[in-house]
Amino acid sequence: MKQTEIGNSIADDAIPEDWEVKALGEMGFTYNGLTGKSKNDFKNGDALYITFLNILNNIILNSRLFGKVKIKTLEEQNKAQKGDLFFNTSSETPEEVGICAILLDDINNLYLNSFCIGFRLTDFTVDGLYLVYFFRSTVGRELMRSLPQGSTRYNLSKDYFLKTKIPLPPLPEQRRIAQALSDVDSLITTLEKLVAKKTRVKQGAMSLLLSGKVKIENGTFAKCTRFKQTELGEIPADWEVREVGTLLKIGHGKDYKNLKHGTVPVFGTGGYMTSVSDFLYDGETVCIGRKGTIDKPFFHSGKIWTVDTLFYTYDFVDCIPKFIYYDFCLVDWLSMNEASGVPSLTSKNIENILLPVPPLAEQSAIAAVLSDMDAEITALNAKLAKYRQLKTAMMQQLLTGKIRLIEKSQSGHNRHFDDAVMIAAIVDAFYSPRYPLGRKKVQKLLYLMRRKQEADMSAFKKKAAGPYADEIRYKGGEPIAIRNKYVVARKNAKGTVFSRGEKINAALTYIQKWNMQADIAWLLDNFRYTRVDDLELFATIDMAMCDLNEAGIAVSVSSIKDLIRSNAEWKAKLSKSYFSDFDIARAIAKCKELFY
Repeated sequence: MKQTEIGNSIADDAIPEDWEVKALGEMGFTYNGLTGKSKNDFKNGDALYITFLNILNNIILNSRLFGKVKIKTLEEQNKAQKGDLFFNTSSETPEEVGICAILLDDINNLYLNSFCIGFRLTDFTVDGLYLVYFFRSTVGRELMRSLPQGSTRYNLSKDYFLKTKIPLPPLPEQRRIAQALSDVDSLITTLEKLVAKKTRVKQGAMSLLLSGKVKIENGTFAKCTRFKQTELGEIPADWEVREVGTLLKIGHGKDYKNLKHGTVPVFGTGGYMTSVSDFLYDGETVCIGRKGTIDKPFFHSGKIWTVDTLFYTYDFVDCIPKFIYYDFCLVDWLSMNEASGVPSLTSKNIENILLPVPPLAEQSAIAAVLSDMDAEITALNAKLAKYRQLKTAMMQQLLTGKIRLIEKSQSGHNRHFDDAVMIAAIVDAFYSPRYPLGRKKVQKLLYLMRRKQEADMSAFKKKAAGPYADEIRYKGGEPIAIRNKYVVARKNAKGTVFSRGEKINAALTYIQKWNMQADIAWLLDNFRYTRVDDLELFATIDMAMCDLNEAGIAVSVSSIKDLIRSNAEWKAKLSKSYFSDFDIARAIAKCKELFY
């Protein structure tokens, strides 16, 4: 490390010796956003337009984000280009000034908001995506927050901006850092989409199950066929309409200020507040706001204290609390607001609500299904939070040089040793005493990991069991892993199976040293519970897709089958039940998601 001066807020900071410090003005030049635009310009224009919020909310910009604006001839000189960076230059708070985004799409006729500047790189030793991640990191944000000037509104001058100095690793390391952070962003985006999808599915299930349109019979879903007319419309014939007040009692929260600190949670309409030594209620309850946030009911089990602005429910009759919670989630609480200012409810409001109520057994089944969905969404959100924390930590370490991303070739090891270490890591991650880890599964997982790493795949051949590498089995990674005691191999009725060896931690040390923990995490996230037959399917279809892409042939179920049929080793696969047209189509979709 060496001592340097970086900007105004990060003085005398140590960076790696092979890094340098450069001012932004040495890397490129700025250009202005559009000014003097009228409402009609935004109504009648056909040029694409980057807004302040586009930059604030997105690291990478694409054509789906933009508005439209009318452009005058003299303004065409400020057209944005692929690779340009954008910074917002004005806001009510310094925290929102100097936030950075990049344009990675090749988009024609694109312009920038007047409260922003564009920055075009002319130094080809600087990677634009690296700069974005730097300016989005804690270090970068501290630096940019020190630059804006003002009192009621903060502005960033181009002069200060261009004099700003930042640490720069060599270009190959910039690209490795940007790629690593981009990979984590991709995982985060995938998880965000999955959470949104699971949430939509749950909302649809709630609507169908709580209206009785779909019934749960003997653990399966079925359409309801017998209805009756009620004041709530059609409901199943064996359901009844009940007022909430006949099903439960409503408790009022109290002040907690005189209570000692303890372990009982105190809740208000905004959520958890503190913990105290006493409780108002002990058991399952549904809480709903009396004043303020009245449209966010929540379920709690155990001891609880609520403040005056939050109701709790108790003494449930002919109903299950968790079922009532899900019913409350569909109530339009804001329509019952009785105040002109802060939204408010009364206990009478709640007691008079009419609900369709199924028999207790069906309530229990509905609550169990929706609880399982909630548990899955909660687990995904927890994983999402972990990935976000991981990204923050990676940015802090990688963008200051405290952790380096060194090319693997610099470590001096070869592919056979790589494979031995990866086999050990696969065995460590996937081994279970209950389900032996066979050679076929290990080979398929190693193939898929190599594909993820975009590594050399020439060792894998078209064998009957799918992509298979005799080299790895006989003279490569497998014998090295066994000889080094990373893994133990033994025979059973189905062939060779692997378990952890006494020196497996030595192999895992290399995984950490080579920064391959994310590869193992990716493998676990995607294939933790995948059957061996499916691993064979995915690896085979992926190898076939690679061949088709190289030959310039469109990938389809038909072209995949033709390729498999043309190979003497592979053609018998098409008679296997898990190589049906449906399964091949499923595998194509999976491989596109993973590798393309």
